[in-house]
Amino acid sequence: MTSISRRTNVHYLIALLLFSFYGIQVCPFLDSLSPLQLLLPILIVFSLQWGTRLLLEKQ
Repeated sequence: MTSISRRTNVHYLIALLLFSFYGIQVCPFLDSLSPLQLLLPILIVFSLQWGTRLLLEKQ
C-alpha cells in the first residue's frame, strides 16, 4: 500500500469518526437515530467514494 493510499484511508477513518461523533453528541436529530441508522448511510457513501477513487486511480 502506498503512502498516499494509507493517508487517504486514514482521512476516511477520521472523517467517519468525526461524523459519527457529531451525530451522536451534537445534533439532536441525529442523536435520535440508532447507531446502525446513523453509521450505515455514512459507511455506504464512504465505501462508494473509496471504490470510485480506486477505479479512477487505475486509469
